[in-house]
Amino acid sequence: MKIQKSKQQIVQNPIVLLLIFLIIGSLVYMAVQSFFGTSTKNTINTKQYSAIVELSCTEGYIVSASYKDKDAQGIAQRLTLTLVKDAKSQTLEMGTSPSGSGARFETGDKQYSFWEHQGEFTLEQKGKTLSVCRTIEPDQTRPSLMTKTWKWEKTEYSDDTLVKPAQKGFFALSFKQDGKVTIQTDCNAMSSTYQFEGSKLTFGEIMSTRKFCEGSQENEFAQMINEIATYFFTEEGVLVFEFKYDSGSMTFK
Repeated sequence: MKIQKSKQQIVQNPIVLLLIFLIIGSLVYMAVQSFFGTSTKNTINTKQYSAIVELSCTEGYIVSASYKDKDAQGIAQRLTLTLVKDAKSQTLEMGTSPSGSGARFETGDKQYSFWEHQGEFTLEQKGKTLSVCRTIEPDQTRPSLMTKTWKWEKTEYSDDTLVKPAQKGFFALSFKQDGKVTIQTDCNAMSSTYQFEGSKLTFGEIMSTRKFCEGSQENEFAQMINEIATYFFTEEGVLVFEFKYDSGSMTFK
């Protein structure tokens, strides 16, 4: 009788019941993660996929193609085209379209299409060819974000404040074709993602290692990057980032 009474007291104890539920919940959660974890990770990686290609085109067009969202076979499902002609920029969002060969994309209203076949890209509007493009060879390319590793020279604010790296050459940006950017500082290694449309440029969340360096300028540098809104190249090939609200600019060489 004493043993049965002791068991009843344990079962009726709310703290013991709570612990039992927590243990059971943890076991269930671990089992679900183990079963679904791999597919969840694959989905996330697929959605983060991005590859950017710059093209040299006929009829005065300058085109940047950003391929996104690979399917299970590794084929991009979305395409963002940035078209520049006569100093005017236009952005087209496209999805995949049936094609006998090559890769074909078209806008939702089917007004524009972009077909890649045997290394040649054809831009059409309502079935009429607007331009024919090819990828820009590295030795023929004009300055672009992906041309090289860009080293920070200075930052000038609209109030005439001037900031320069205390250690020249330590701060740099390297843009990759997969939409990622590596950030070198005088302390930690950083990385982020980026997207551009014409001259507009946006960065994703900046990730960083956690080393402490006294006197480092890395926090100030990271804040500057978060303020970038647009970019352009000077005739000398210098890369200039302009801040939001015309508050300043950063110069890279």
